Amino acid sequence: MSISQFDAARFKVHFMNQKTKRGNPPTKATFNRYLSTLICIMNKAVEWGHLPQNPLSRVKKEREDEKPMRILTAAEKERLLAVARDEGQEAYTFIALALNTGLRRGDLLRLRMNAAMMREREIHLTMQKTRHAVHVPLNRAAESASRELNRGDDEVLFPPRRDDSKGSSWHYTLWRKLANKAQLRYCRFHDLRHTFATDLLRRGVNIKVVKELLGHRSIQTTMRYLHSVEVDRRAAVDELEAPDVLASRAPRQAPIAFND
Repeated sequence: MSISQFDAARFKVHFMNQKTKRGNPPTKATFNRYLSTLICIMNKAVEWGHLPQNPLSRVKKEREDEKPMRILTAAEKERLLAVARDEGQEAYTFIALALNTGLRRGDLLRLRMNAAMMREREIHLTMQKTRHAVHVPLNRAAESASRELNRGDDEVLFPPRRDDSKGSSWHYTLWRKLANKAQLRYCRFHDLRHTFATDLLRRGVNIKVVKELLGHRSIQTTMRYLHSVEVDRRAAVDELEAPDVLASRAPRQAPIAFND
């Protein structure tokens, strides 16, 4: 059975008219992921001689809306870590590692305890999304939080399990609970990664170093974080136009008399 470009166009319309389990239409990002997978399958079919050409080659991907970045303030980070500590050691380590390594949720869930990681104070892994190998150093906060879990050698730091009460993975339930307790409005778990990158740039870390820590293939992806830093710089310069509070509070000195 052959697949025409008309069939491919019908697939796009049919897919976008479907409903998710929650009754919502699929997102543009979801469609693009499915389309990318199907294109790879069709390319293999062409390579193996089952199809003369890829019928999906002309199906355009949906233009995805860029989600706004939510950068946590120092006070928000402190609140989040505090409520995570109250929740338990696993919750605290999960949040501490996210804030101090910038790893995505999926990569955090794949981490295993090993002696080399603790000795070198560095995480070596291939990122799940980009298949890019990264070496992320552990600062003292991340190292201490990892050790306090008391996992055995080669044991997964965050074992997989289900939250039976709500039928979803425990880390989704945990994040919603912690974000609510810490009063973080419109904040996603992925925003911890955005916060990690922005904090580094604000401290003057070279953008190429930040790119390697995040595992980005292109420097253009990392450069989107420069916007927040640019806003900080403009705000700092604007402070020069504000009244000099210290000068206004300083006591007036009596004029110095010079003898002729």
